[in-house]
Formats: sequence, structure tokens, C-alpha cells
Amino acid sequence: MSDAIQFRGVRKTYRTRRGEIPALKGINFSVKSGEIFGFAGPNGAGKSTAIKILVGLLMPDEGDCSIFSQPCGTRDAKKMLGYLPEVTLYHEFMSAQELLRVHAGLAGFRGKDRDERCHRALERVGLSERKKSRLSEFSKGMKQRFGIAQAIVGEPKLLVLDELTSGLDPQAQASLLELLAELRSQGLTIFFSSHHLAEIEKICDSVAIVHKGEIKAAGSMNEVLGKEKKLRVEVQVHEEPANLDQKLWSKGKSGSLVAYLDEEAAGRAIRDLEDNLKSVVSAHSQRRSLEDLFLELTESKTRAANTL
Repeated sequence: MSDAIQFRGVRKTYRTRRGEIPALKGINFSVKSGEIFGFAGPNGAGKSTAIKILVGLLMPDEGDCSIFSQPCGTRDAKKMLGYLPEVTLYHEFMSAQELLRVHAGLAGFRGKDRDERCHRALERVGLSERKKSRLSEFSKGMKQRFGIAQAIVGEPKLLVLDELTSGLDPQAQASLLELLAELRSQGLTIFFSSHHLAEIEKICDSVAIVHKGEIKAAGSMNEVLGKEKKLRVEVQVHEEPANLDQKLWSKGKSGSLVAYLDEEAAGRAIRDLEDNLKSVVSAHSQRRSLEDLFLELTESKTRAANTL
């Protein structure tokens, strides 16, 4: 498959009264055409800056990025792009059909063509029966569906979604993820930024984890998480040893330590913690989760920094 998105050596630094703040430090990654790509990272990692560069709201200081080989921010790139930001504000006194006609008009469509595109977009997101309802009558999940409709009304090749399911109940989240899978099956490439790592792992074909302006892991789920299952060992300790191997152990929930090892290595690792070991919470075979990898790549480095 060809690349829908390419970031090559992209750097961006914000210059403030307090000095320079590097947001992106030469990041490189690509997104293949026809896939759902997950973009994850803690707050302040550089996700929003990367997305703004992708959709043409910012220019990089160095490097370049492209959408289907067209430089980001150009007219040709924008024609192939649909975007739904994290925070959306609508004219809620308007009906879904009326407001979508406005967005279609802004995209350059007129007359019968505009009406047909609006009808198709509302149908694709499951809102055709509510087209005459005002946005003020919509739930948050329905408003997000409308947001996807306005993003695809121009029938783009790439859909960029920033924190689509934030603040939604589990049922609405699941419904939107099903919609994304349907849109992928219809040929759309989807760039999906989310703090919900389980969502990314469930629906995305590939993923990138960004931390402190750097890409820490990128590739298909099998490449990033590994195909083989290992023994997942979770332990509680009285206190974290000063000489803890942070390449081996990462922080789990409730202050536990987690490692993915073969059985022999697991035994050695537990024995090394013997003086501080409080309990073995669990030990079972499974593939590393995206959440565990995320914590390993981000939390451990935070802990290391705090010991300096």
C-alpha cells in the first residue's frame, strides 16, 4: 500500500517570553493508505502540534510532511483531508442538514451536488433520519457523528480525528469505533488521536507513540507489541529498589511493577526483587498491551528523571 501520510524530520519549536519550547524534535513516521492509524502520547507530548502541521494550521521549522505525496498545508493536500478537532462548537439552532449544507458550501460544492453529498454524509454516519433535528437536540455522541459527517462531506481520502471519543459513555464510544471500521472498509484512511489506549489497540492497524517531542515506537500493532505471547509478571514491592532495571520493569496500576519475560527470566527477575518483594499479583501468558508499552516508554522515563 502507498503512504497516505509521511512525516520526515519534522521539528517545531515555540518561542515564548520564557524561552524556546521544543514541541517536535525531528519526528519520522508514515501512515499507509486504507488503514486506521493510532497516535498516542501523554499531555504535552507534541500530538496537537503534529496534528496542526498535518492539517496545515502550522508550518514546521524543519523537515516536511505530506498527504498522498502533496505537501501539508497546500490546496491539493487540503482537498484530500477531512478534519474533526477535539473541541467543536456548532450553531446549535440549525438543523443537521442546514449546517452540513454550510460546510459543503465552504468546501466549494453547490446546488444538487451539494445536497447529494450532504445526504450521503449523513447516511454514512447514521444520522439521515435526524437530518431535520436541531444540533441542540443531539447527544454528545450524535454531535460527534455529525462532526464526522462535516469532515467527510467533501469525500476526502484522509480523515483526521483528534480525541473523538473523549467524554463519551462506553456505548457511544463503541458505536463510534464501529463507524470508523465501516468508513475504513469504504476506503478511507483514518488518523486517530486518542488517550484511550485500549481503543487504539482494538481498532487501529498501526500506531505511533510520541513522548517529549520524539517518536518512541511506530509501526503495525504486531511490530510494536510483538506477535508472541510472553509471561506477564506483575508484583507489588515494599519500596522500589534504587537499582531497579527500568528496561525490564515498568509501572503498572496502583504502583505495581510489570514485566514481560520468558519463564526462566521471570524467575530470576522476581528473585532479584526478593528483599523488597511484597507479593506477586499475577503471572500469566499474554501479549504485551499497548497500555503497558505506553507506560514503559513514558512513565519509566519520568521516574528516571525524578531520581536525578
